[in-house]
Amino acid sequence: ILSIATGITICKGKINLETKSSDLIPELLGKDLGSAKLRHLLTMTSGTWEGNQDSSIYDQHQRLLLSTGSISHLQILTSNKVSTAEWNGFLNPKRQPGEVFAYRSTDPLVVALMLEKVNEKSYGEFIETEILLPAGIESPAISGKDFFGYPRADSVLRMKLNDWVRLTIWINEKIHSESCLGNYLKEATKDQVKNRNESRFPKTFKSYGYFFGLDNEIVNESFWAVGIGGQRIGWSKKSNKMIISFSNSDQNINQLEKIFSDWIDTNE
Repeated sequence: ILSIATGITICKGKINLETKSSDLIPELLGKDLGSAKLRHLLTMTSGTWEGNQDSSIYDQHQRLLLSTGSISHLQILTSNKVSTAEWNGFLNPKRQPGEVFAYRSTDPLVVALMLEKVNEKSYGEFIETEILLPAGIESPAISGKDFFGYPRADSVLRMKLNDWVRLTIWINEKIHSESCLGNYLKEATKDQVKNRNESRFPKTFKSYGYFFGLDNEIVNESFWAVGIGGQRIGWSKKSNKMIISFSNSDQNINQLEKIFSDWIDTNE
């Protein structure tokens, strides 16, 4: 959803792929994270700390402070640990933006802050008016934010299943359209960076686009929205077939992908 919101904002002429995060978030000026451009953030290649094993970027104490409203996500993002470039080795010690894919919450959180700046409205309000309502959702949705109002665009979008179906179909229609957003989505679902064994992203995906999982080794010519555990939405590039999975475990996700692959190859 964040990727699509970014595409809409680009199509409105309010931001572009070369915009640096520090251009819009002054708190990042002089920090390594501030030199990352929008294209780097969309591909999870900002070059900064790779985060925890679960892809989060705060420790247990910070988690408690966040949950009680004592600190904000912006304070986490501007902390030295999160905003400093990852160590890359002795020959090239400072990891540069665009070099290495690392799946963690830093990059999407920054993108959402950038979108709020240029759109001059909250991220939740923007996706409601520009994505969810146009997609035809019929029930209330929840878009997360912290106590300071900063968006939780790395996660925390909750809707009823029927509305996820409507949204999935709407995205499929948009990517097949000859429009600015359609062209953006075609680019967003192309291989932009290779996945790594060391990353937290599922190894079934060999590459990554603009917040989309790509090059699935089980389902050829597909692109995916990947959530925590067994939450997946998959679109086939060979047909108009789509699949939605909601689970609290990814234990059986490969079986689901195999079912999707077999279905795509049938005439049904």
